[in-house]
Amino acid sequence: ALWYWHYFQANRWRFMERTRTAEAPGEDFTTWDLPRLFAEIDRRFTASLAESAMLRRTPISDFDHLLPKGAVPDSYRPTLYDFIAHEALAFYGSAEQAAAKPEDTFEISAGCPIFDPPEAFVVWEPKTADVSSPVLKAILLYQELLRFHSGDKDQSAFLDVDIARLKWGHNVAIGENKSLRYKAALSRFVERHASHEISSVAFLDWANASASEGNFAEAHRIATRGREAFPDSFGGRRCEFLIGLIEAKSAQIATER
Repeated sequence: ALWYWHYFQANRWRFMERTRTAEAPGEDFTTWDLPRLFAEIDRRFTASLAESAMLRRTPISDFDHLLPKGAVPDSYRPTLYDFIAHEALAFYGSAEQAAAKPEDTFEISAGCPIFDPPEAFVVWEPKTADVSSPVLKAILLYQELLRFHSGDKDQSAFLDVDIARLKWGHNVAIGENKSLRYKAALSRFVERHASHEISSVAFLDWANASASEGNFAEAHRIATRGREAFPDSFGGRRCEFLIGLIEAKSAQIATER
């Protein structure tokens, strides 16, 4: 699945210029159109996650010799299931999915449970006939990951998934109140999990949302809270970087002939 996905990323312009063929493409993947390629990636991710019980019992540390270490500890991706599921979510949540989807594809509104607390989100049953929708598959994967880690003693993996689904929901949901619901969800998150370092990531996403709306004073205040809460964490360092961008002096001159 990842090989095909990386092949697409290296040849994105080729696939974006191709029209969908009347007949199914042959075995030569270099001639496939975008829906055919994405269907193959989806099929292989689905097969990878099929043995979920075994994957959930397999510690990610068993693959230390294959996987390069990241910036956070294994507690954020403790099992092989977490690793594969997050790789699949990166595919299902990619912006390129919009180019391959049919006109009547499944969409979610800002008023749906995507921004609700996790206990309400996991019992949500989206109604759609588009069972192949990447949006639906992402929702189901986020729900499975939250259920899987809901009882963990170390809540790092659970909280990391929860922030990720809020951010993804902000990217895909439609509706005028999307930004308000997203920022309210992040505010609720930092209140409920102030003692965990991942709250600084929620502060960062909250500040970025405000900055994208041009409210830099609010973004600065929020990022400062994130930096001060956990200055040595990943989120705290990124908040520090955002503060530097906001405070940086700049000038722009435009001339007309």
